[in-house]
Amino acid sequence: MKKSVVFYIHMQIIKYNNLTWINIAFPTEKDIEYLRENFKFHELVLEELLTPTYHPKVDDFGSYLYFVMHIPVYIREERKNVHKEIDIIVGKNMLVTVIYEDFLEPFDNLFRQCQLEEAACQKYFSGNIGHLLYYIVDGLLKSLLPQLKHMERNIIAIEDKIFGGSVHEAVEEISVIRRDILDFRRTIRPQLLVLESLIERSEKFFGKMMKPYYVDLVGDYNRAWGLLENYKDTIDALHETNDSLLSYKLNTTMKVLTLFTVASLPFAIVPQILSTPAAPFRNNPAGFWITLFIIAGAFGLLLWTMRRHKWF
Repeated sequence: MKKSVVFYIHMQIIKYNNLTWINIAFPTEKDIEYLRENFKFHELVLEELLTPTYHPKVDDFGSYLYFVMHIPVYIREERKNVHKEIDIIVGKNMLVTVIYEDFLEPFDNLFRQCQLEEAACQKYFSGNIGHLLYYIVDGLLKSLLPQLKHMERNIIAIEDKIFGGSVHEAVEEISVIRRDILDFRRTIRPQLLVLESLIERSEKFFGKMMKPYYVDLVGDYNRAWGLLENYKDTIDALHETNDSLLSYKLNTTMKVLTLFTVASLPFAIVPQILSTPAAPFRNNPAGFWITLFIIAGAFGLLLWTMRRHKWF
């Protein structure tokens, strides 16, 4: 099989086994003009390719499909997930992919393999265009699982902090991982509709034999979603546990402060009473010691009462 690789400024084309894969990074008007001149794509599709689309979707134009997917990518330095978009047009013998940002690693690796390795082309271009599309989407979905590993590590670290007594330090970490999970869920949840739409249209566009492949994609998605749901339930439980421990510590602190306040009342009240003109022992030489004895007695009585009621 003869392989042809063509490079433009923003566009790269691989032709192999009568199939064509066009990849465009950061599309420009010239790239769109090339597609307009060489393919009969709808003008609305060409316009949408120029800018990112914030919602995944699948549009059936009869002779080709146009769909948009978003894949979450974890930025370790910023400790957050951002979504990366890939637009795909797939027809009978051609596939167009459009990306708008750097670092969509599984996709980049697959395209680079097809550029450089004959064996990769033999594998990915071995059947119809549906095989190539399957491998692209499959690689994107399988990239979700390794990204979830950092969530597992963070949750284990948070659990160690909570049960190690560092509940105050765990508060911020819990907030970060909850935001992480929320962003991940928000990105991948709508992708299920895209995958289900591909299953519905796979037989029409790629043949009956390809349908099980696209059903398998939903399995990859469900594995990632299942892990995400498990992490969500775990971090919610840890959040409740941490809140309970914080409340317990706060209540214990308030209890101790209240006991100290009550216990100090004799030191404030008794001297004031005994210092009034009508107070007994006012002119008694032993008045100081009598006052001290009364304060000690009142203090002891308070401590005995609080102890009896098991306040401490």
